[in-house]
Amino acid sequence: MPLFGEFEIPKHKDFDDGAIGQIRIGGSKGGVAYTTDTLRITADDEATLETLSKAHGGEVAEWETNKSDRFELLTTIKAVVVNLFSWNAGFERWHEKKLVVQCDGKEQRDGSPCECPASISERKELAKVGKACKPKFKAQVCFPDSPELGKFRFESGAWSLVNKSNDIEQHVADGPAPIEIAIGDFTNNKGQLVRFPKVSIKDPVKS
Repeated sequence: MPLFGEFEIPKHKDFDDGAIGQIRIGGSKGGVAYTTDTLRITADDEATLETLSKAHGGEVAEWETNKSDRFELLTTIKAVVVNLFSWNAGFERWHEKKLVVQCDGKEQRDGSPCECPASISERKELAKVGKACKPKFKAQVCFPDSPELGKFRFESGAWSLVNKSNDIEQHVADGPAPIEIAIGDFTNNKGQLVRFPKVSIKDPVKS
């Protein structure tokens, strides 16, 4: 199904992720969002992160959160290859911390037509002022060197992933497949360093 006539994106699917933690490129402290130089991993269990620190560096500590993943590991790496199990893509619009609309780019979750503009560029501009949906990508992954630890969540709202989403979805269509999660950055026109998550498809390792 065409997404705004430019790209195609899979219809949003609900799933019970059963994740024990999350791969992040930042966090929030005192309600203020921040990004990190290296990948940050949070988990429900301290021992899980201790295991990951042996391969990816960093020290485990507790952090302030109302979620179960209260332990964090600020790694020493900017990129990691993980096995992708599922990739869900959609669009969302929030207002005052409440979810107002969910859509797949053409249709809302209740079956009614999407109210946002047809083109990605128009939608992006209106999303800046809260008048259109923003992308939301959710994935389940595991670390290939420690699969016994379980699955981790990866989420992103990066517009740069919109035109990659179909390829990523297809990559995992026949079962778990490797991807690289990395931190990208650029300097905006105000001279500020902006960091964003990058996802790249990797070739499966041949046995």
